[in-house]
Amino acid sequence: MSDLLHPPAHRGPLIAAGAVTFAVGVATFLARYEPAAGVTLAITGALAAVFLWLALAGADDGGPPPAFVSALLVTGLASFGGALVSIADLLSDEDPGARSVTLIALVLAAVAAGLSRRRRSAVAALIAAVAVGTAVVAAWQWIFEPDDITPFRWILLALAVGYGLASLPLRAASLRHSEQMVNAAGLAILAIPASQTAVFLFGTPRLPGVFEGVVLVGGLGLVAYAAIDRAPGPAYIGAANLAVFVLIAAPGRDQLLVWPIVLLVLGAVALLAGLRPRRPLPPEPESSTRPDDLPLSVRVHRD
Repeated sequence: MSDLLHPPAHRGPLIAAGAVTFAVGVATFLARYEPAAGVTLAITGALAAVFLWLALAGADDGGPPPAFVSALLVTGLASFGGALVSIADLLSDEDPGARSVTLIALVLAAVAAGLSRRRRSAVAALIAAVAVGTAVVAAWQWIFEPDDITPFRWILLALAVGYGLASLPLRAASLRHSEQMVNAAGLAILAIPASQTAVFLFGTPRLPGVFEGVVLVGGLGLVAYAAIDRAPGPAYIGAANLAVFVLIAAPGRDQLLVWPIVLLVLGAVALLAGLRPRRPLPPEPESSTRPDDLPLSVRVHRD
């Protein structure tokens, strides 16, 4: 039994691959057959307990966790989130509303933050940050019940700024955690155009120009950050923001002219600045130090 609960480290990648495959199979089964909430809770709760145990049982050398531990943490937290949704279903006869989503997201954020601290996992920190943002958005819906989508866009923008500011002090402690906060900021910005899916509920014709600018600047900033720090995550999210910007800006053909002009001018300036001919460097100044002023060891070496 001890060997079963404490597998050797070299089997970690195989265990993580099996856990991810098994979890996808369970999710497919639950989505297709929709068992009772109690059955779903038992299954997802057991999976979360096993996967998180395996993630925490491995040896800890004080550094970042291996990739297979991160995979187990993500799979375990996803299963734990499913278990929380099942608990909400058991406690309420209706589908989980904004209040349930708020509580679920807060509990998930607390557990993910604890696991991030315990295993120094950056991906768990990202899950915690996204869960906190989800809780904030859901809490606004729960408390104020707005009839317009605009406040949620400003909340997402505020979250993106908060994540970006949180990444700055983390650079000194853990560059990986700092990068994940940048990823969280990019996801918050990406959620702004995604909110357009509610156009059928709120009747908003298109994304306002100020938020189109936020998506554009956010995408360019993420790509620039990725280029400077050689971080692939922000590059992917930044590219997604830029692709979405093109999609959301294209329908407004009457207002589209301003964006191509701005982008063409900025891009041309950057290209010309990078491709301009190099000027020869000035000659190095002659040394004013006389040979007698040099240390004895240097003079002996020269002789």
